Amino acid sequence: AQDIMNLKTCSQPQISPDGKWIAYTLRQARDVRDTPGPDYSELYLLAVETGEIQPFVTGKVNVSAGKWSSDGSHIGFIMRRGEGAAAPDQVWMISRDGGEAVQVTASKTGVIDFKWENNALVYIAGTPDTPREKKLKEQG
Repeated sequence: AQDIMNLKTCSQPQISPDGKWIAYTLRQARDVRDTPGPDYSELYLLAVETGEIQPFVTGKVNVSAGKWSSDGSHIGFIMRRGEGAAAPDQVWMISRDGGEAVQVTASKTGVIDFKWENNALVYIAGTPDTPREKKLKEQG
């Protein structure tokens, strides 16, 4: 049973346009002493030629949908910043060379998916609740 808490799962591999890098997410269970919630999911890069693994966005995060920009210079991904953050999931971007991730969308509702299209980024998000829908939700 203890081994299950130590399992890590790689998923969502994305090969860079030049074929030199693979971006992927690494999912692992929370520590038993941590607050309850879903597994953490971090963003990593793998250098194809050397096999070197570089952690990119790590810690108490839930990264998904990592995708390369058209020129391969940046990786976009969906994340809600900070543990317990109230803001909905947004698209973030980080340089392939590293650095700090930058939020690139400010949707009132969570971003569901996105795609790089030439030098633009398009995304899908839900529509905000109408006042009537909000009232009905408050009433249960």
